[in-house]
Amino acid sequence: MPTGRQWLFPQRDVIDRLWFWRPKILNYPVQGTGADLVCIGRVAAWKRLRKAGLTQALWQSTVHDSLDLDVDNSLELVYNTIKVIDKAIRDIPINFERLFNVKFDLPVKAEISYGPNLKDLQTYEQDHSSAV
Repeated sequence: MPTGRQWLFPQRDVIDRLWFWRPKILNYPVQGTGADLVCIGRVAAWKRLRKAGLTQALWQSTVHDSLDLDVDNSLELVYNTIKVIDKAIRDIPINFERLFNVKFDLPVKAEISYGPNLKDLQTYEQDHSSAV
């Protein structure tokens, strides 16, 4: 892959059991590249939150394509954190090209939700007219 990630499959076993390996061979590059993209967004978001002084945002977990943060119950803090995260995710193509010198021409979007707990989340309606 452009990121340098490689997958090795046992050639003889692939030939003998293509029915088993074919889904993996097709899926690994998609899932692996997706993981690389999320990593780029996560690092950019972390750096930008620190630069913006939003150190109250505590990273809880990052699973597959999800970044989970805990933020104090302040609408201003939540809004500012969301704007930084949104911009970091939308900048993944720019950062991908900068890191790997490979054009990345797919738009990247994020669904951002916030709330007092995982059960009571609201979707943030993104306004891309203003940049962070």
